Amino acid sequence: NWPVTPEIARWGPVFFHDRYGTGFLIGENGMAGTEWVDEEGAVNDPARVDFIRRHLAELKKANVPVLGYHHWTLLDNFEWQEGFRKRFGLVHLDFQTHKRTPKASFFAYQDHIRRSSSGSSQPIP
Repeated sequence: NWPVTPEIARWGPVFFHDRYGTGFLIGENGMAGTEWVDEEGAVNDPARVDFIRRHLAELKKANVPVLGYHHWTLLDNFEWQEGFRKRFGLVHLDFQTHKRTPKASFFAYQDHIRRSSSGSSQPIP
């Protein structure tokens, strides 16, 4: 029941850049989901892939100096309000065995980083 508003990734940086004239760092940005490992051993999380794609596209539209972007979070974890009911990570964590399985969003974000560092401006597919 948390709203998803990708536009904040543009509005926030623009506001702070206009007000303080500095670069901007997104320290924590992510969403809760209910993914699982399928029979083939993959974790498909299209909502998180879409979330990342939209937020990074809005951040690019801000056209302000971006010092960094940190997705919340690498691993599924305990969250104070939701406990273990929701998953936040780019990597699925089996809470009993501690086995880690990269999700589709992990590979999409990895690809975005790779293309961004090479100078490509292609969006996440």
